[in-house]
Amino acid sequence: MAGAVAVVVAAETPAAIAKGGHSRQALKPKTVENEGLRFMRSPYHLGMRKREATGFAVLTLLAGSFWIPKQVLLGEVPLLLVAAIWTWAVMASALAVAVVLRVRWPRLREWRALFVVSVFMLIVPQGMMYLALQHMQFTPLVAETLRAGGPLFLVTMTPFLKSKSVPRSAVHWMIVGFGGVLLLFDQALQIGWQNAPGIGVAVGALLMASGGLLYAKRTLQHISPVLGVGLLLVLPSVVLVPLSVHSLHGENVMWTSEMVQAMALLCGAGVVGSVLAMWLMQCTDPYRLMMVRVAVPMVMMAESWWMLGGRPSLEMIVAAALMALSVTMVLRTRDDADRRLTLFVHEERRRSYTDPSGSVNVHRRRGE
Repeated sequence: MAGAVAVVVAAETPAAIAKGGHSRQALKPKTVENEGLRFMRSPYHLGMRKREATGFAVLTLLAGSFWIPKQVLLGEVPLLLVAAIWTWAVMASALAVAVVLRVRWPRLREWRALFVVSVFMLIVPQGMMYLALQHMQFTPLVAETLRAGGPLFLVTMTPFLKSKSVPRSAVHWMIVGFGGVLLLFDQALQIGWQNAPGIGVAVGALLMASGGLLYAKRTLQHISPVLGVGLLLVLPSVVLVPLSVHSLHGENVMWTSEMVQAMALLCGAGVVGSVLAMWLMQCTDPYRLMMVRVAVPMVMMAESWWMLGGRPSLEMIVAAALMALSVTMVLRTRDDADRRLTLFVHEERRRSYTDPSGSVNVHRRRGE
């Protein structure tokens, strides 16, 4: 999407040219593909298309299922070692697939964008979250609650990095979904003044990650999702090697068959989920993609009921209904301004029409 605009090719019929006018069909905008990117067929597109909604559902199920293999590894393997193995496995798999598919490699400006996104969307925010979890009074439950508020952090950053804000109706439903998350964790969520430093660090990390996502939306539109995932994880994988070695403190990890299977499942789901997230980032608006974080607690709750048994309380059922309704309504939200996605700051879409002579293309900006 970097600087690309949809070009409309209008083919005049000889009869229309002979009459000295344009045919209705010739002036009707059509979409074309530019370097693998398809623009929307209609400026009045409603929410996600079916394939994007399917990708969103699969990504939600994968992200909501990560806790299952993590429970097997938790306490047995240092967290930084798990992160290092996961990053190297996903990076190597994605790059291998990209080489087999012979996708186009990034240009110079895309390399710069990959470096910025890798640092400010992955390395620094994840490092801040790890610092808050390990060295401050900041519990994983509070972290999960704040992650569920990710869409609202994105709303805060959007006006600074895009030419328009998130639709108001979507913001209202995001607040409803976050209320459902708070209702779900109400009994176990305990926050005091001692948690303030950790919460402050986590909020800063989430704001930075939201800004990185918006920047990635603007700059990484032409990169293959598979190649993009592999290249984005190169720098984090290098950084995690010495950190994971230091976390072992000279001790050896005794890997059992269950731990190996859990790690393999985590890496396999990570490859599919990361590529899906990259693809959704390119083909839909970031605030819709961030609703995955609202849906993840709902998936985790449903899987825990199914695996551990027990009956959900009325409070949990209401919370799940609020989260499901919120996600559904945000995905179906129209844009407020001109009902199409704005991908660049100050970019104007242009349409081209064929001159009656058939030899000259006349470009006109929208609204002229």
